[in-house]
Amino acid sequence: MVSPVAEIKSLINNFGPVMEQSISWYPHTWIRAKKFREEILELRTHCNTEGNKSSISREQVLSFGETPEKLFVASMVFGYGDRGYGAWRVARIRGLFSRDEFTKAIEGQFAAAALSPADSWNSHTSSERLKFFGPAFATKFAYFAALRQGAEFPIPLIADANTSKAVNKHFGISESAKVKVGYLQYVDKACEIAAEIGGNTRPDDVERALFEIGKKL
Repeated sequence: MVSPVAEIKSLINNFGPVMEQSISWYPHTWIRAKKFREEILELRTHCNTEGNKSSISREQVLSFGETPEKLFVASMVFGYGDRGYGAWRVARIRGLFSRDEFTKAIEGQFAAAALSPADSWNSHTSSERLKFFGPAFATKFAYFAALRQGAEFPIPLIADANTSKAVNKHFGISESAKVKVGYLQYVDKACEIAAEIGGNTRPDDVERALFEIGKKL
């Protein structure tokens, strides 16, 4: 039986560079959300587009994210671009707040992401919390925010239902996309596995592999 770490290593080798990972999205569905229509129109010009379908890579999220607001939009498209409810759910988050309120909160989360995974978690769950912007959303933004600022690993990693299922089954880490202690254990485990595999392996390589493993559970 293949060990979890061996499976992760095999997936990483097959994937290629993590920053080149691309996700499909459909600009015409996102443009309907008036709260960030201008950002979507601009983002479309930064992505590879054919007909109604575009793709956005992790690297393109970073290059587009010149401001926290633009990084927010790009990171949400990366996470939810190919899902029919993605634009609606992101628009719901943005629509609850005035421009100043939203900007203040997202700038606070942006700054915290470069400090540490713990500071980032505290920011998006408490001090700069935005309603409906739970960890599955906020850790995507935090991950890209940390990279955008040149933070060194360990940085916040993307956490969702799939990564959570994978680390729970294979490493006994529970609720990593819901509670702080589980999240920090997950980030530590990803860093540990990356170091064990060695070479140029990064913790976000591990995160990507855990996501794929979790999809099958």
